[in-house]
Amino acid sequence: MTLAQRYKLQKCKALKQFKNQCVVCGKKTIIIHHKNKNKKDNRLKNLMPICRSCHNKIHGFIYRKRARPIVNTILNEMILNKELIEVSGGKFQEEE
Repeated sequence: MTLAQRYKLQKCKALKQFKNQCVVCGKKTIIIHHKNKNKKDNRLKNLMPICRSCHNKIHGFIYRKRARPIVNTILNEMILNKELIEVSGGKFQEEE
């Protein structure tokens, strides 16, 4: 599987897990943010569905202080929830 194919697969899983909603504000998602800023790291635990507005805030200098705590809280909750990656038959499965 190529890097692009793996990204598309993981992107679909991330969107499904978060119901196509931005994890920061709840708006419809159009971007997948790489939490560790490594675009080659397409593990589901590194992908975060987010709207363009919140994505700009995360990367923007003006809003960084306001958005960063929200993102860090979400990331910590995801880690505590054992990096659940896929909804399958109503059950969550952990990444192997």
